[in-house]
Amino acid sequence: SSGINAEYGEKIFRVNLFSNIELALHALPHLESSLGHLFVTSSVFGDVPVSYSWALYCSSKHALNGFFYSLQQELLAKKSPVSLTVGNLGLIRTPDMEQLWKDEAIPVGLIAGTMERAAQGMLHSYITRPRTWTYPPGPNHFITALWNYFPWYHEVIVSNDGPGGYQAIVDRYRAKVDVTKLRRFSSGYNEGS
Repeated sequence: SSGINAEYGEKIFRVNLFSNIELALHALPHLESSLGHLFVTSSVFGDVPVSYSWALYCSSKHALNGFFYSLQQELLAKKSPVSLTVGNLGLIRTPDMEQLWKDEAIPVGLIAGTMERAAQGMLHSYITRPRTWTYPPGPNHFITALWNYFPWYHEVIVSNDGPGGYQAIVDRYRAKVDVTKLRRFSSGYNEGS
């Protein structure tokens, strides 16, 4: 968390939290009249902070989950015809993700899901309307159980810093952010918006 730029933090929360709230509030009256369904894309890292180097991302997803699980309860309490699914996605094998994680010592093939299966699951939730949908389920339920039921897991996350310790982790994360910005810029994404 040290060295977090407040302006960047606001941008992360604007994209990951406030834009979702804004869209939902505008959509709810229309969904009420059409017996609609709302799917909110969150992250397993909204339940389990993956690393201190991801503090802004994880905290924005924690806030997203807090708001939409509360909204879900409100909709249930007032017997609204609108249903809401919070989609807790973990690692998805996208071209960006594969590029960013190619040098990591984690078994991406075992813990990451495919884009196709993620899309199928999201679409299926419009039929089944679960309150929560987690994908890929195996690794995400496992990491959530470790976090919730085994306090020693908190120390395991920190002890897996690898060579160089804290500063090396922070530097690697910042390098990943820079690579992502460069890839998005070269694809036409405007960082200034």
